Amino acid sequence: MTTSIENTDPLLFADAAAEHLGIHVKTLQKLARERKLPCFRLGKYWRIRLSALDHWVTVQQNRASQPFSRLD
Repeated sequence: MTTSIENTDPLLFADAAAEHLGIHVKTLQKLARERKLPCFRLGKYWRIRLSALDHWVTVQQNRASQPFSRLD
């Protein structure tokens, strides 16, 4: 028995993902090359699943809002 899961989550090109984040496409490509974004290459193009990108943004926001701990 085989099951198929229909994934309706869009797969974005770098320019659409950059626009979604409000950053320049070259910045997004740099983050992708440095493996700082949840993305992959399909041929010569970076592709990013919209839900993974939104989750990444949420994690970054949560990380930025954590208070610094003092090392006494």
